[in-house]
Amino acid sequence: MEKKKDAVKKVIAAMTVGKDVSMLFTDVVNCIQTVSTSWSWVEAMDAKLTPVESSKADRPAAGQICAGVRAQSHRARCTALWLLAQVNIELKKLVYLYLINYAKSQPDLAILAVNTFVKDTQDQNPLIRALAVRTMGCIRVDKIVEYLCEPLRKCLKDEDPYVRKTAAVCVAKLYDINGELVEDQGFLDMVYDLLGDSNPMVVSNAVAALAEIAETSEAGRKVFQINTSTLQKMLAALNECTEWGQVFILDSLALYNPSDAREAEAIIERVTPRLQHANSAVVLSAVKVMIRYMDLITSQEALKPLYKKMAPPLVTLLSSEPEIQYVALRNINLIVQKRAKILEHEIKVFFCKYNDPIYVKMEKLEIMIKLTQERNIEQVRSPRTRSRRDWSVMRDTSPHPCLLLAPRLTLPGADGAQGVCDRGRRGLCPPVCARDWPLRNQAREDRRALHQCAARSHSDQ
Repeated sequence: MEKKKDAVKKVIAAMTVGKDVSMLFTDVVNCIQTVSTSWSWVEAMDAKLTPVESSKADRPAAGQICAGVRAQSHRARCTALWLLAQVNIELKKLVYLYLINYAKSQPDLAILAVNTFVKDTQDQNPLIRALAVRTMGCIRVDKIVEYLCEPLRKCLKDEDPYVRKTAAVCVAKLYDINGELVEDQGFLDMVYDLLGDSNPMVVSNAVAALAEIAETSEAGRKVFQINTSTLQKMLAALNECTEWGQVFILDSLALYNPSDAREAEAIIERVTPRLQHANSAVVLSAVKVMIRYMDLITSQEALKPLYKKMAPPLVTLLSSEPEIQYVALRNINLIVQKRAKILEHEIKVFFCKYNDPIYVKMEKLEIMIKLTQERNIEQVRSPRTRSRRDWSVMRDTSPHPCLLLAPRLTLPGADGAQGVCDRGRRGLCPPVCARDWPLRNQAREDRRALHQCAARSHSDQ
């Protein structure tokens, strides 16, 4: 078996660098018929090998397995079986990887592996059963889809949760190949039943599978409808599944329509702890659910505590890498358009830094414009909070930053156009006598643009 594994590794290495090794399809598939992991095979090997042969370094697997068989300890015998299973699974993974790559170009030969899939889905090792199901979903060949329905049906009802969660994802992949067959075989109902599974990982994978099917299905959201029963099961699984499972569940909860404000507040209360998660995707998904359900809450007293809880996680996202900052800023831009009160006291966070990428500067400036109001305009135009270097950042970001900020300055108490012009001269534009000649020229252009904006505002009145 070690020789087979080394040979298949060489074939996979050649395939990885782009060489055509499809002519070895039959030989590689035959390698998948590995030895059984039963105790009878171990005892047969033990009878054939002498103690000296069993301890040779060039046969580590057989030597350690047979040594474990000779041991009286049950733990040693279990270790021997585990070693054999590891070698068996490693070889199967290599063969399945080759099979996935060349099954589409060799569909007739891929049918030869159907019996192996059926056999592996009945293996005693749940890892092998799950591996067979995962490979079945990755082989996108119409000719063998019908042969895989019965093994998939058994795996959806498997006693091991790892096999069930893998089978749920396989249904989504199979639906992409042949949706009618999946519906006729009743796989959608079986996956829907997995929402009530006792294992949170199975629930999260079932949610992910149904959500993916709903996106590609003509029926749309009718494929995945959340009721009161499934809602409670999804919320219970939210605290125990992995971070990406939480993202799938939260995104699905965002599509649910609560019956009233009381139910919306109850769901928000269950979702709020996700705001403290280390994964930014979980935080943004939780914010999406809360923003969606806030439309049903009319009480301002109930909304104010939610605003205070949502602001710190969003601000924390801006201390991450630039790529994550950009995604967070794009989401914050949408949030500010709908619920500006969430970040009304955090405008300083969006001041541009000298080392921010240009795409981050653009998003920060857009958000800062939306948050600028009468009560915080002094922070924006104050020389202490906006140095000459900060102004050069705004100058590089926009050709006329004053022109962008001027509409926000037309506020009650600003005395109309004259107030806008005066504030622009005093605060927004840098002094015309600046020693930096490019900045000085930019200041003149900005003041000219601001005057034009004020004149248009005055004529409209």
